[in-house]
Amino acid sequence: MARRYLYQCRNSFEDRKKESTSIRQRYPHHIPLVCEPAPGNNNHPGNGISSSSSSSSSSPCAVVDALLHRRKVLRELDYSKFLLPEDASIQQLLVLLRRRLLLESEQALFLFLDDNMPPSSACMGDLYTQKKDPDGFLYLTYGIESTFGGNREWRQ
Repeated sequence: MARRYLYQCRNSFEDRKKESTSIRQRYPHHIPLVCEPAPGNNNHPGNGISSSSSSSSSSPCAVVDALLHRRKVLRELDYSKFLLPEDASIQQLLVLLRRRLLLESEQALFLFLDDNMPPSSACMGDLYTQKKDPDGFLYLTYGIESTFGGNREWRQ
């Protein structure tokens, strides 16, 4: 079963399709994308997600409560939808996300597309053409890992 995103759980397919179509008509050279935290991102202990809780559920949207709980623990974006130029690269999106998430210098940010890390030089337009969802959005997830000595809170 395909991964479900919070945005997909909160909005019907028809609404998402209508929105992406409208966006592409108004901004034909831009890519509508949704970027959410990766499930199971172990940036902090007790992030509220376990692999058993998401896989044992009968509903693909059952992890929504756990994801909402995780917002209290994991740094999250205040919004998950973005509109980027077709010629923007993954690296440019990473810079934008680092700024929005207010990450510390010892925190590394990783982007995933279908559970794979796209090259930082990959063009958003090419990724959109190859990997867009039937609703017209490109879905990405991000993960944050502590590097260079770990999280300051854990050392105290």
